[in-house]
Amino acid sequence: MLKVVNFFRGYLEVRVSGPFPERFLNVCAESGVAFWRLRRTEEGDFLARVRPRGLETLRALAERALCTVKVERRVGAPFFFMGFRRRYAFVAGMAACIALVWTMSLRVWEFEVIGCETLDEGEVLAAMEELGVGVGTLRSDIDPDLLETQMLLRIDRLRWFAVNISGSRASVELRERTDTPEMLDRSVPQNIVARKAGVIERITVTEGKAEAAVGDTVTEGQLLVSGVQDLYNDEFQKEFGTVLVNARAEVTARTWYVLSAETPLAVREKRTGEGETVKYTLVAGKKRINLFADSSIPYPECDKIIERTRVCLPGEFALPLVIEKTTYRETASAEAERDVEAAKDELRGALLLRLAEESGGAEVVSTDFGFEERDGMLSASLVAECREEIALPEKIPGVGNISEETQ
Repeated sequence: MLKVVNFFRGYLEVRVSGPFPERFLNVCAESGVAFWRLRRTEEGDFLARVRPRGLETLRALAERALCTVKVERRVGAPFFFMGFRRRYAFVAGMAACIALVWTMSLRVWEFEVIGCETLDEGEVLAAMEELGVGVGTLRSDIDPDLLETQMLLRIDRLRWFAVNISGSRASVELRERTDTPEMLDRSVPQNIVARKAGVIERITVTEGKAEAAVGDTVTEGQLLVSGVQDLYNDEFQKEFGTVLVNARAEVTARTWYVLSAETPLAVREKRTGEGETVKYTLVAGKKRINLFADSSIPYPECDKIIERTRVCLPGEFALPLVIEKTTYRETASAEAERDVEAAKDELRGALLLRLAEESGGAEVVSTDFGFEERDGMLSASLVAECREEIALPEKIPGVGNISEETQ
């Protein structure tokens, strides 16, 4: 801390020479002249640091001690700025630069969005900009609580929203709403139909009248459990009409899937060349300034790698300046024959992935793959047997809710 104070106040480093420099130090001590960082040189002189205003007193005391005082260095802010006292344009430019940097430090130049899952970050930032909060907005103009309320009203999928400002950066944190599962209305009469075609392995009816049995082959949409249930009197062993119910059942069936895919056996492989070109661009706000003359792509085939570095001041103050480094690395492609076994493994994986998507993660009982090479293509087919739940509730057409039917 003392070093900082001395720098802003300024000090002189002086050399004391003479036959009796020790006598000079004693005279200074008696007269109350302050000095520090005293050290002796190889020539026998003394080096010391003193305040600028005590230089004349120091020279007068040196004459009494038959010594001389020579200023070796002038250190500190006063001497630094004194060198520019006649360079008015430089001083004005420095003052304008300091004022510009200070003004820019009062604004937000960088936004980070955290928590997006289905929402797009651009959609969130665009909504904030419509509300008057965007790149270059004054920090004092941003009311986090008000912005939270406005964003929740503007984007229905938001469950929670918050913005935290640190220097010239703003961190936007959000949580999205989760879709609540649709509640089953028990008051509406319904049947159970087959969601997919298959052979029934197990059927458990909780309510309703079974229309299919284990071992039956059913087609998609076929009635499995009816919501029209007979009323039966055990005492008289006789039916007394029907009643509409909300049919419920678990039906497990064996299902089959037939899928196919193909891939070329000759592919073009990309290889890295020797050439590499780097170009820089300065992005000031929304304006791009190219720091290169030739804007064309340097190689017929190349990889393009972009790195962005924001210019920041100490203390989390980001400026509206981004240095964009674009690296072009030369590549060359050549046709090559693929390994057939590797191609088969790739097709197997792709077909199994499609099977999982189309079956909804059903239990796979068995798989049978077939391959064929023709016209430079490798074709694959998959016949898979699965075990899955096929019960699908379906409202009985033309029927109201249960309470209405029973009145």
